[in-house]
Amino acid sequence: MKLRLLLFIFVLSSFSVSAQTGDFAAFLSGMKEVLTPDASVDTIKAQQIQRGPGVKETEVLTTAEKDFVLMRSRKVDATIRARFDKRLKAWDKAILSNMRMMMSSSTYAYAELPEFELLQKMGKPILPLVMEKLLDSTNFRMIVLYEAVQPDTTLWVRDIFVSEQARSVKVVKRWVASQKRIHSY
Repeated sequence: MKLRLLLFIFVLSSFSVSAQTGDFAAFLSGMKEVLTPDASVDTIKAQQIQRGPGVKETEVLTTAEKDFVLMRSRKVDATIRARFDKRLKAWDKAILSNMRMMMSSSTYAYAELPEFELLQKMGKPILPLVMEKLLDSTNFRMIVLYEAVQPDTTLWVRDIFVSEQARSVKVVKRWVASQKRIHSY
């Protein structure tokens, strides 16, 4: 019981500091350290994916996939990138300052925020920037934005048997494959 109380106090204090700064990644990173003190976000290379009873597989992004995403994101106009970064920071801050969002078990709840709508209205030109954020699987909330701006639903990943972090890896893989088919790189 005491451990639960201490964890609750830590979560509240982390939430408070993160909400003031609007730093969603810092909040997640802090939670990761509490829940898994031996692992840091940067050192986790693969996502364990549970597929049905007893079957596991590991999926990782290859260096070529990561490089492709970075190459595509660098081609995005600087004005679009600046607007995206500003709106993304506002969305993160809105998530952290809204207790209902923080307590929701669904990342799709984040789409209810007005800050999300501003990002969504930026449309397809931000897809490479969304993919760049998804290179870090702790940014799995970006899947919601990806689905909102990606009109081709065949590129969505609706796998209910994997974590959101694992889904983020699958989303990037599927998007990269589709871009390579389209542009024959």
